[in-house]
Amino acid sequence: MNENKARETQQQFLVKWSVLNLLGWFVGMVFVSLILFNLEYTNKFSALKMILISFPLGASLGMFQWFMLKRLGINFLLWVLVTVLGCGVLVTLYFWINFNSFEFRMKYGISYSIINLGLAITLPVGGAIIGSLQSIVMQKHISRLDLWIRAYIFGLLLPSIITPLSTLVKSFFLNLLYALLYLFNNIDLYFLVDLRWLIFFGFLMIITAIFISILTGSILLKQTNINSITMNANKAPAFPR
Repeated sequence: MNENKARETQQQFLVKWSVLNLLGWFVGMVFVSLILFNLEYTNKFSALKMILISFPLGASLGMFQWFMLKRLGINFLLWVLVTVLGCGVLVTLYFWINFNSFEFRMKYGISYSIINLGLAITLPVGGAIIGSLQSIVMQKHISRLDLWIRAYIFGLLLPSIITPLSTLVKSFFLNLLYALLYLFNNIDLYFLVDLRWLIFFGFLMIITAIFISILTGSILLKQTNINSITMNANKAPAFPR
């Protein structure tokens, strides 16, 4: 009975931790997308601008994660700061390659397959940086900091692995949608075609966030007493320390 109760509380913790992580990624990406869509186009890359653009992502992720991590006494501002810095590096690396992809192709003759590989590599590299920075704050609570770092590396490597399969799935549904448009031409479904990339990247974000949260949540359960503290969450301080 006690084992069942313990398993149930662990599952509840993982669900809460996963939901908070998912909300952090989602809210952050919404604000990042709004900023990008409203930015005036420029042909000059600015690392500082990319870091500022990525600020909502890091701040949102760090804040939502802290709602659970505060049980361990994690400092709110410090946790958000390292998460913002990590996300800033990730976004800057990705957009630097993406922004200069045309120049790489025309000036240096680098194929798009190599450029896409570079974009894919930036994700686990950025994950390693986020995990490393967060592990500095977690070093008093987790003995195996490398596991925390690996969780972010593998989590952000996942989109690169499943993107080819996801692209096939997206193409299948896009062709299906075009077939429906042909059959039911009196129904306006073109807005779904316009949203295909948003839906595609949203899908990647969801599975990435869930995968990372499961890995990091398992680490918290095994190497800290956060689960037992969480059961007494009503006694926790309401404001950041």
